[in-house]
Amino acid sequence: MENLANWLLQHINNPELILFFARQGGRLDQRMKQLISSEIRQQDEKRKERDTEYFRRLNLQSSDRIVSNKMRSLWSIVLAGYTERSDIMTDFYSWVEDYRLLGITVGLKKSLRKVLGPSVSFKEPFNFNKSDKESGIKGRIDWDVDVASSYTHSAMDRLNKDESWYDNSYELIQEFVGLLVELMEVKSTLGDINPKTDYSYILDHLSRHIHRTMTITVGQY
Repeated sequence: MENLANWLLQHINNPELILFFARQGGRLDQRMKQLISSEIRQQDEKRKERDTEYFRRLNLQSSDRIVSNKMRSLWSIVLAGYTERSDIMTDFYSWVEDYRLLGITVGLKKSLRKVLGPSVSFKEPFNFNKSDKESGIKGRIDWDVDVASSYTHSAMDRLNKDESWYDNSYELIQEFVGLLVELMEVKSTLGDINPKTDYSYILDHLSRHIHRTMTITVGQY
């Protein structure tokens, strides 16, 4: 296992390695996570030290041995667990049914972030290109960003028909704002947010809204 893990590190800058893990369910065991995290961290430290000899030796081992900035971002998504596929279906419909029975509880607030949190699916691009010099990294790897749950549209339709939802949903404003911010941060890490689609003004608005909400909440006590 150790030999296999070290061999895989020789290809850490190859997008096909991430695609390999994606085909296995997007989940890395703890040992593999530690190896990849440690390797990226060490390269970051050596880069700050401007240790050119270190990177020269790495490059002699393999042309995919040195992690690029873009691949570092993609690995951060994998290591954070955004690509993991659970064996147990994460179902917003079940969350809605629990809400209809129990109302808003601490447990449901916590689980909302799980069932509606962002999920990333890496895939081979439609026009697969072995070289990313002209097309960029998306010529070798592509991705979709979605919510982790299934049946979200039908579940939301059912939720909107519940009269109590309009009175109680304000209690979840912090959770929904947090989900939106997290989604934007994931898309920013992937490079899907750029100067032509700048959402910084939304983040500023949300920050001010959260501050106002917290001030009102504290004032009630």
